[in-house]
Amino acid sequence: MAIKSYLLATTLATISGCWSGLAAAADAPTDKRPPEATTIEEVTVTARRVQENLQRSPVAVTAISAEQLTALHPHDLSDLNQIAPNFRIQGSSSIFRNASIAFARGIGYNNIDGTLDPALGVTLDGVPYLRNIGALQNMFDLAGVEIVLGPQGTLYGKNTIAGVMNITTQKPKLNELEAYAWARYGNLGRRDVELTANIPLSSTLAARFAFQSQSSDGPYKNVYVDPLTKTPTGPHVGGDDTKSARLSVRWEPNAKFDLTAVGTMLRNRSDSVGGTNASPPASLGSLLLGHAGLGYPGGPTDPFLVERKWPSADHFDLDGVTVEGRYHANGFDIISVSNYMHDRTPKNYDDFAYTGLLNNYAVVGHKQYSSELRAQSTHDGPLQWVAGGFYDHGYYDYGQSFSNFIPVVLGAPAPTVSNQRIFQWSHSLSAFGQADYAVTDKLQLTAGVRALTETKRALNYASFTGPATLDLSRWPPANIIRAKKTWDAVTYRLGGKYQFTDDLMAYVSYSTGFHSSGFHSAAQAGAT
Repeated sequence: MAIKSYLLATTLATISGCWSGLAAAADAPTDKRPPEATTIEEVTVTARRVQENLQRSPVAVTAISAEQLTALHPHDLSDLNQIAPNFRIQGSSSIFRNASIAFARGIGYNNIDGTLDPALGVTLDGVPYLRNIGALQNMFDLAGVEIVLGPQGTLYGKNTIAGVMNITTQKPKLNELEAYAWARYGNLGRRDVELTANIPLSSTLAARFAFQSQSSDGPYKNVYVDPLTKTPTGPHVGGDDTKSARLSVRWEPNAKFDLTAVGTMLRNRSDSVGGTNASPPASLGSLLLGHAGLGYPGGPTDPFLVERKWPSADHFDLDGVTVEGRYHANGFDIISVSNYMHDRTPKNYDDFAYTGLLNNYAVVGHKQYSSELRAQSTHDGPLQWVAGGFYDHGYYDYGQSFSNFIPVVLGAPAPTVSNQRIFQWSHSLSAFGQADYAVTDKLQLTAGVRALTETKRALNYASFTGPATLDLSRWPPANIIRAKKTWDAVTYRLGGKYQFTDDLMAYVSYSTGFHSSGFHSAAQAGAT
């Protein structure tokens, strides 16, 4: 109904616009002069850290403007799936649905293990996410998105061997008061609200506030009824319930310096997605449910009917602050970008089998700090350059209790419970630089390099069977693994472009990237 109403409103607006145009044309004198030639609006990108015309940038970049994003009304980054050539991004299909499963040119990372690094980088206001969980950003009050394909190790550092997705939020505007509100309602309980306000506090200070709420009931109907209480577990699963807020403050005391601080908060209280029972006849799952799965005789005929016996939760909290300072010197800028981010999963549990046989409960925490200091040219000479250094530090804590009720079904006195907990610390330091030199008005050559060192340290309390616990003192010594490793790498970029005409440019580029290894959270030790 909401879609039909929108289409009807659009149709009425179009008819009204056409009628107004016809009426104006009837009253206007006849003019047989040819219409004025239209021009394509210039699109500015920062894929190479400096602002330049998209059509003159010698990189494979797709830019989505703020106006295009407003027209799309996307929920999160997965709504930009396939918007660029050879590019895919979507959420996880089960738990940690805010994890970005992203691929570019066939390279990516399809997992939700926070101890391993993604292959396609996601940055928000110049700050890279060190892991893919939480990187599937909700999209509201954005200035634009750039998708840069191919290895970007020189300018963007590690874990960008597939490319990088740069997200830029709207910054506070001095001397401009504005407010914006938007709501969307639809079937399956869809209720979305977005509010934005830009408030000038003085001639040199402004604040901007943006809020978004997204919620729905989910497409899956849970038909399981508790045999003791005779009450249903829940009518719907697989919906979403997120609230995001962003507060930005900009201070520009003079024409030489400006400082912007951005605080972000996300609260996700979504349940886990549903799942369709596909158990064949006579299997354990069919025996427990009392019937076979979808597509079998006696089984359900609707793939959106589920029988979830265990509660589900896919909760996620994130708090972060980013501070960017920029000093305009003669012929170059000095930019500093620092960020602290803390995310945690207060509740994450799911019935993987949808029969109560395999139940998982996990508690996850992650912290990261990063800081970049760089300088880049702003003059109009033949030599354009950027140089700087980058440091990051990450901390990851994952605890899990996995219950297996199959032994109980087979006659055991209690279920088996596998407990696991892993800690990982990582830090990296790098220095980089890139220069573009215009040999002639048409020919430009590019060379860049980055030197990087990264160290990871892991403490893995590997899986052991016993009572459900995250108490580290109860782990057998044989199930405790310690590991540490350092990687050193040098990545570089070489390229050139030739501007044949104002409308025709060709370029060639050779670039490399670095993707560190890690310590998989599924490592085992000793007897289980």
